[in-house]
Amino acid sequence: MQQYAPAPHYFPGATPYYVPDGGFPTHPPPGWGMPPQNMGVPFPSPTYGGFPGPSPHQGPVPQQPPLQRAKHSTRISTAQREARDTRTAVPLKSAMKKGSSQNGHRPSTPGHSPGPRPTTPRSRSSSSARDGRLPLGAMTRQRTNSGSSPHFIPNHIMVSFHGSNELRFEGIAYEDTADALRERVLPMWPVDDEGIKGHRWRVVFRDSPWNCTGHDLIMARRVVAALFTSLARLGYFYQTTVNSGKRLPRLVFVEPPERKLRTDGPIHFFSVMFSRKGEKVTILDAPEPIKDSIGVALRNTFPRRVASDKILEDGMCVIELQKNVMGAPPVDKSMFVSAVLKHLQGHGYDLNASVPLARRGPLGLGGRKELWIFKRRQPES
Repeated sequence: MQQYAPAPHYFPGATPYYVPDGGFPTHPPPGWGMPPQNMGVPFPSPTYGGFPGPSPHQGPVPQQPPLQRAKHSTRISTAQREARDTRTAVPLKSAMKKGSSQNGHRPSTPGHSPGPRPTTPRSRSSSSARDGRLPLGAMTRQRTNSGSSPHFIPNHIMVSFHGSNELRFEGIAYEDTADALRERVLPMWPVDDEGIKGHRWRVVFRDSPWNCTGHDLIMARRVVAALFTSLARLGYFYQTTVNSGKRLPRLVFVEPPERKLRTDGPIHFFSVMFSRKGEKVTILDAPEPIKDSIGVALRNTFPRRVASDKILEDGMCVIELQKNVMGAPPVDKSMFVSAVLKHLQGHGYDLNASVPLARRGPLGLGGRKELWIFKRRQPES
């Protein structure tokens, strides 16, 4: 076995190093000196023939890989560990919290199936999509600085007649309400302009439907009756007329909280108009039994006081009293109106609303025309 001479840079006190047959030892042989403490220079490796000597170790020391931990590791209790080992379903930690009962479910336990989730009744204003009705403006972006809350859905519609050709709606809540009125009411008279802004709808008709005479007045009265019919089919029924301050009278239609329309009888409206002095009444689109019998009934109530009783081809019935009768007191106009109301009520029609139209006279200084709307009485359940 070859012997190597000690290198001059070996640490003092080192003895010659012999290479065993099995390779370099893992530990230095006895007699090697230990490096001084706090020495910054590491122990040099010997060189042999210009080449660096082998490391005093057989190979690199393997490093232990770092412990891999889950990002959201949590400690579990002994009971949960035993349940996991026995493959028993354990509820989530969030389900075991006290506040998790708000979702209406209970943690599952072996042999027990959770009951049905309780349902809480909601008001119709917060469940507009429940009956398939789309709120007005739902397809457009709601402005945050608008005056009304985006979650509020009105159930009252206020209608007013402005000037001689304008119709205004306030409180339009659903798309189908405006669509139904466009389909059933607006085609009855030419429209110049109409537009919706928020829950307000403004319709401007051509010419002057609220201040006309003759055949045009007949068509205008049918527009008003069609308005009542369409709103009733949509679930809105006339409630009252309000007149506050200088504003024009507004007709208030309300939709009941429970939207139930009776289908056991048809919805029918017709109009009645009295003259300014109250001696003439015109009934438009009333049922045939009413038109055939009201003239006879009024003649019996006021003998020899009915001047004319005519049924016209356009669906109108006109009854007029005699103005002056020699030697007889004049007919009380209020009694004449009461007799008409009683006869209509006897045929199942009640006075439902009074619609103020435009003022009479060339300058609009006269009294307003007033249209009375009668509604068929629904049978009692």
